[in-house]
Amino acid sequence: MDLNTFKNIHQPKTLARDKIEAHQLSVFELRSEGYSYSSIKTWLASQHVTVSERTVGRYFNKHKASYSSFLKTVNKPETKDSHEQ
Repeated sequence: MDLNTFKNIHQPKTLARDKIEAHQLSVFELRSEGYSYSSIKTWLASQHVTVSERTVGRYFNKHKASYSSFLKTVNKPETKDSHEQ
């Protein structure tokens, strides 16, 4: 079997974290609104992403900096100018 035939038959395994990555902003939004890892797992399943609750937890643990940055953007305090319009 040549290399191209092998590649066509055997696709590389997609890791669960890569599947979550495609939904990162939605997952971060759910968590910021208080949804549990279990609920996020259920939502991901509705998006045809099958992962364990533990995988969701590990994803957040690994992406702490990105999640913190996300929280800063959604929790910006309103400025005085935004009330005057």
